[in-house]
Amino acid sequence: MGTGLRVVDREQVGSVDLVAIPLDWAEVEVTQRPEPWLGPYPHLYALERMAVFGDKRAMKELLLLGGSNAERERQIRASGTAAANRGKTAVHDALSLLVVRAYSLL
Repeated sequence: MGTGLRVVDREQVGSVDLVAIPLDWAEVEVTQRPEPWLGPYPHLYALERMAVFGDKRAMKELLLLGGSNAERERQIRASGTAAANRGKTAVHDALSLLVVRAYSLL
């Protein structure tokens, strides 16, 4: 008998619609682990995280990407799909929070 969970990127996740995930998920993640958001591929990281959460559009988008991580990052930035746009918003939200926090420390 199955558990209803599947493994995505070495994490067990259930079938979750991204709309069920809090809108501030990227801000929560960036406060816990800012390094991937500040790295060279934040859009790719956002889509990968969305896929781990069970977002089928993000999974499909990732499967369509090809090439190196740099090429995949460029493809996401150029894409106008719903998944890519949601990933772009997540990156914007995460980086905005980091900027606000850094500015408050001045």
